[in-house]
Amino acid sequence: TNLVASNDANGAARDVFLYDRFTDSLRRMSETPAGINPTSESTDPEIAADGGFVIFSSFASTLVPGDGNGSRDVFIKNVQTGAIDIASRGNGGEPGNRDSGGIFGSSVSADGRFVAFSSRSTNLAGVPFGAAHLYVYDLVARTVKLLSRTPAGVPANAAATGAKISDDGRRIAFVSGATDLVTPDINATNDFFVADRITGVVERVSVSSSGQPGGANNVGLDLAVSGDGTAVAYESSAPNLVANDANGFTADVFVRAVQSSEGLNQDGDANDAVLSVYDPFTGDIRLGYRLAVSKVSADGTEAGILLSEAGDGTDYNDDGDTEDEIAALNMVLGAAYGGV
Repeated sequence: TNLVASNDANGAARDVFLYDRFTDSLRRMSETPAGINPTSESTDPEIAADGGFVIFSSFASTLVPGDGNGSRDVFIKNVQTGAIDIASRGNGGEPGNRDSGGIFGSSVSADGRFVAFSSRSTNLAGVPFGAAHLYVYDLVARTVKLLSRTPAGVPANAAATGAKISDDGRRIAFVSGATDLVTPDINATNDFFVADRITGVVERVSVSSSGQPGGANNVGLDLAVSGDGTAVAYESSAPNLVANDANGFTADVFVRAVQSSEGLNQDGDANDAVLSVYDPFTGDIRLGYRLAVSKVSADGTEAGILLSEAGDGTDYNDDGDTEDEIAALNMVLGAAYGGV
C-alpha cells in the first residue's frame, strides 16, 4: 500500500503498477483517472510495445462506470491520459457476463489498438455456451470479434486460451483442445493455433514440416508470436515434430512459420519452418534439456528461450555452479538449420 503517494486504500488486494525508468517514477494503473480505488485485486498485466497502454484483469466494479456484471473483466489503461476502459465487451458495449482474461489469457498489440482475450461470456459475439473462447477487441472501432471458430464460422467445440497477439494486431496465437478448428484433427490432444484477425482463418502450427500434428503431450505451457505474426515459437513434448527427436517426452522448443507467410527463409513457402533450437555455445541442435519459450523477435528470426542447466554439467550463465534452474539464451534462427 506504500508504493505510490495516491490513496492506495484497497488493503492487501494486488494492484497493477507501471514504472518509468527514465523518470524513475511509479504509477498505479489499476485505478480510475480520479484515483478511485478498485474494489478487488488486479492481475495479469501486459504493456503495449510503444508503452502507451497497459491491459490487466480484475473483478473490480469501480474502475469503469456501470460495471455491475460481478465477473472478471479485461481492462485497458491509456498511460498518457489515465482513461480506462473494458476490452472484454460486446459490440453493443455491454461487459461480458462471465469471467474474461486472468488465467484464460489476454494480450495487447504494439500500439494498444487490439486486445486479444479469452472469455467464458455468452453475450460477446453470439456464443451460446460458457467455454472460454478467444476474442479480439478493436479499441478504435469499439468492436469485438470471435476468433476461435470453425471454417463454417461457428464457435469451436472446446476452450481456446493463452492468447499472444502480434505487434500489428493481425495474428493471434493460442492453445485449444477443440477438434473442429481445422480438418482433420484427430490427435486427441491440445494444439497450438494461429488465427488471422482479418481473414478469420485459423491454422494449426503445432505440426511437423510435412503437416503431421504433434502426438502425445503435444502442447507445453509456453507460446510466443513474432511481431509481424509470421512465426510462432512454442514448447512441446511431442516426439514426432522433427526427425531424430529421441529424448522421449522431454519438452523442446519449436518454431514454425505461419503458412500464409513465406517462411522464415522467405523462399516462398513455409514447409521448412519447424525447427528445434540451436545452441550457440556448442553449435549443436539441442534436444534433451528442458526448454521454454520466452519471446520471439519482431521479424521472427530470433527466439529467446529458457534453458535448464540441470543435468549436463555446464555452467551456461557463468555463475560458478551448474545447479541453476534457468539460464537465458538468445537463439538465432537461420541458415544453420539446414533445411531453413
